[in-house]
Amino acid sequence: MSLTRVFISAEITERDEILNIQNKIFAHGKLDFSNAKKVDRDNFHFTLVFIGEVDSASLDQIMRIVSSIKFSSFEFNFAKIGGFPNTKYARIGWVGIEAS
Repeated sequence: MSLTRVFISAEITERDEILNIQNKIFAHGKLDFSNAKKVDRDNFHFTLVFIGEVDSASLDQIMRIVSSIKFSSFEFNFAKIGGFPNTKYARIGWVGIEAS
């Protein structure tokens, strides 16, 4: 059985601003990003929910449900940065947010 990694995300329209923030995070030095790579500006997204790995039947059901939801734009402030799986060995860097 084939599984697909699934997450629900929102499009980011201010990609140049996010690119600038990404570059600052990599240059900051508080996190070890030696094993990480920068995300291409075309792949920036805002993860709303990480679902995990699902089979094709579940993926079809998730796509039907999500495609029926109406979203509108929203604004936020950046709150903090971190690394996954941890800050000492960050393969993924993340930026936390809070309501603006």
